[in-house]
Amino acid sequence: LNVLASPEYINLYETKGSAACFSLLTKKEVAYQESKTVKNLNARDFTFEDGVTRDCKAHLRICSGFKDQHTLRVYFKIDNKKLYIGLITKHLDVATS
Repeated sequence: LNVLASPEYINLYETKGSAACFSLLTKKEVAYQESKTVKNLNARDFTFEDGVTRDCKAHLRICSGFKDQHTLRVYFKIDNKKLYIGLITKHLDVATS
């Protein structure tokens, strides 16, 4: 979480994009996209104190094991050099067909 909130990470994300950030966090630690199903549901949209709804599809994985029950996800959005944390929780539900 310290890396995610660091000025170095936020600046790298804003200037060079998410792919450049894999030099600071691995693909096992952070993801910037969600599945097509989740994208279509707007399931990761959160409204912040400023009244703006932001898509927090990017998520940091904090885990003590390899199973979902041992993993927390930090859903976030970086916008205008600010880190917005939408939610810290277990894996959010995904609609199934």
